[in-house]
Amino acid sequence: MITKERERRFWERLGWQFLTEYKYGRPCNYWLSPDRNYFSGEPRGKNYYPPPIDLNNLFRWGVPLLDSYMMFTGEGGIHFIASKDGLNYEAIAEKEEEALFEALEEALEVQDD
Repeated sequence: MITKERERRFWERLGWQFLTEYKYGRPCNYWLSPDRNYFSGEPRGKNYYPPPIDLNNLFRWGVPLLDSYMMFTGEGGIHFIASKDGLNYEAIAEKEEEALFEALEEALEVQDD
């Protein structure tokens, strides 16, 4: 299961920033993308979560950091194999986005160490 804390750590590893600005004395929280073009938030003090974990966002922001990848359906569900710096990371899940998220998360954690 993908928790909000895992999501937050994942997006921060990809270069997203969680920022707070004050407008009219109220906090405005939002996420800013690495290219500084995509954000969400409004000046009503609401805390917006990171971008949703879906295939569009994962392929736009995470997959370009990999050397190569492969996704296929096999025993146990959807398999996603991510290659980064000569190492392979495999994740198996029922949903495509979960398998992709878990493989990317593992590759990025090892990269940061």
